[in-house]
Amino acid sequence: MKIDLQKIRSMVRDSADFPAYIDSYLKQCISAGDPPLLSDAIAGFDKGGVHILEALAEKYHLDRDMPENMRFRWKIFCKRDEWGNAPSPGDIVYRKVQKPLMHAPGKPALSSELSLDIINGTYNEKWCRFIPYEVDEKGCITCEFQDAVHFIRCWGIHPNSGLGGPPLSMHLREQSQEPVMAPDGNKLHVWYHRYVEIDKAGYEALPKIDKRKGMKRGYKKEVNNG
Repeated sequence: MKIDLQKIRSMVRDSADFPAYIDSYLKQCISAGDPPLLSDAIAGFDKGGVHILEALAEKYHLDRDMPENMRFRWKIFCKRDEWGNAPSPGDIVYRKVQKPLMHAPGKPALSSELSLDIINGTYNEKWCRFIPYEVDEKGCITCEFQDAVHFIRCWGIHPNSGLGGPPLSMHLREQSQEPVMAPDGNKLHVWYHRYVEIDKAGYEALPKIDKRKGMKRGYKKEVNNG
């Protein structure tokens, strides 16, 4: 659901009823089954969007003991993956989360150990966890606030302008300037602008997509995920 950033800025300056306004807006979104458009809040962070993001972050933590169907969940269309493959139903998109670089409290991992893990190819297994999201029949994944913000902030394209990069996402370029070695041994560009947030009406209008035929570009033959 669209966010009226001008209204928010006005109420922050002039009204003591701002918390009630935010609460009323979020209730409208819940009733409509259409969460706030994060892309607007992120792109307009310093123009009122910060207040929506703070309210959503608080709601996310308060909702941990609520059933999943009572939480805000966003649809994110997967325009392409890092090697430029179009989405296919059943693909898996992972959010990579860094684990604490410690063996135990007060026992940090040594830089020499971390460097060796990188060289040996064991760093991700030891020091990262991966949250999987399955691509649905319309090419979208569904996730809650923290992961939705991650995908938009890192790799997002704005649903209205079709543009990525600041102030929405961190990558200025659509793809890497130079090709890099992909897991399948080929040199390919890495795509940075990958994901588009979709509101309720936009999701309903999306067509179903066909299952991919053949292998995904950039991946080893035994790998078939995002």
